[in-house]
Amino acid sequence: MTKADATEINVRRRGMARCRITFVKQKEQTMRKLEIKLTEEQYQHIQEEIKYANRTHLSEGVFGGYELCLQVGIPDVYGSYLEMKMANNVELGEVKWKFVEVRN
Repeated sequence: MTKADATEINVRRRGMARCRITFVKQKEQTMRKLEIKLTEEQYQHIQEEIKYANRTHLSEGVFGGYELCLQVGIPDVYGSYLEMKMANNVELGEVKWKFVEVRN
């Protein structure tokens, strides 16, 4: 690692020991993102479920989250569909998806 690849800063906070933090610059790499196309109805359904879950969790004083599951089908046999898992499972229906390259 050369000096051009890293940036160092010294940090000292009141009452704490001095420390050195090194930020390493990563090489440019190709990333991929998963793109899922939703219909307007599917999108609205997800938003309503999130709002309902947030209200429920706040009233009960608990923390919770949700999980989006993409069930991948066999091309030309049956399609892929999206499911939202929270306290209960919500099937959102068939979706189209693809991997897209992203450059940093």
